[in-house]
Amino acid sequence: MVNLTIDGIKVSVPEGSTILQAAKEVGVKIPTLCHHPDQAVKANCRVCVCEVEGNRLLAAACAQPVMEGMVCLLYTSDAADDLLCVDLGGRRIIKKKRPTTFSATKT
Repeated sequence: MVNLTIDGIKVSVPEGSTILQAAKEVGVKIPTLCHHPDQAVKANCRVCVCEVEGNRLLAAACAQPVMEGMVCLLYTSDAADDLLCVDLGGRRIIKKKRPTTFSATKT
């Protein structure tokens, strides 16, 4: 069994489980679009991204295997910043990314 923490909730799951599976074990809902239990993991939509303490990049909860002592933060502004403007109807913090502006210069 692997022990980890998801949003302050301690959970033990079998080795090889994903963050998404671990969250389901303790009743934490993580929204997904591309995940389906009867299909291979795609991790394309990035709706399930979460912050893993110590990692530089956000992780797709549907594809990231759990590790001993892992601390996952699902509802952070960093995780929300990775999404554009998506209303998921949950407690996930969603905000728009600042639009990228380009300036053309004459040469």
